[in-house]
Amino acid sequence: MESRARVVIGRVTRAHALAGGVRVRPDGPTVATLEPGDPVEAVGPDGNSRRLTVAERAGDAASPILRFREIADRNGAEELRNSLLRVTDEAINDDLDAGTYLVRDLIGCTVFSGDRELGAITDVHAGTANDNLEIDGPDGSLLLPFTHDAVTAVEPDAGRVVIRPDLLGEASGED
Repeated sequence: MESRARVVIGRVTRAHALAGGVRVRPDGPTVATLEPGDPVEAVGPDGNSRRLTVAERAGDAASPILRFREIADRNGAEELRNSLLRVTDEAINDDLDAGTYLVRDLIGCTVFSGDRELGAITDVHAGTANDNLEIDGPDGSLLLPFTHDAVTAVEPDAGRVVIRPDLLGEASGED
């Protein structure tokens, strides 16, 4: 995993039970596809990382519980609290549905409303109903919903995202 790009797939929220399990808040569908033997990297809040091997997965896709071979008890699991779980980008590429984008592919893209440039995406905030794009532009920071209704085109290879021209209350055309 050292030489390949790594992608965050979730965050450990807390220890679960006594045998070293952890509850995970997933960032996308990948955590639900992990199988025993799959490697992951846990990056703690202090920036230190450690390689772990999935021993078992339980729970459901929205609230998975993972146990790792290297973690034997609740104390070890508690040490993982707030750690980011990462895998190589190779491990997730097959899991992506059409219309699914990695956060790292969106960061830096320029957002346009019609022909007007709004600024660059600096962050993507996960939400319960939808994600929100944080845009840093000449008018300051702006949050936009990342929904099919609001976003009309996503072109990560071209570095652009286009939103509906009327989304921000602008005129949709000429008089």
